[in-house]
Amino acid sequence: MKEQRFYERLTGYLKEGYNAAGAGKDKTTKQERAVGFIMATFQKIMSSSPRAIKQVLRRRLTAIYARRQMALESGLKGAITRADIAT
Repeated sequence: MKEQRFYERLTGYLKEGYNAAGAGKDKTTKQERAVGFIMATFQKIMSSSPRAIKQVLRRRLTAIYARRQMALESGLKGAITRADIAT
């Protein structure tokens, strides 16, 4: 049950990521292609090992928090946004 919920949430995250990547658009930006590449990589890792995808997602979250902490220390304020996650 717990693993099923994890996969459902991860699938939702990947769908959201693909939408942010401009899936289905004729032209995409460099950033959209980068996000699409990350989502494809996550999907490939997800299919190989639940443990592997969890490790990758932990590292991704750590990087997001570190980037946000540096922004706060330089005077920027605010919560982590979807834009932070997409970059």
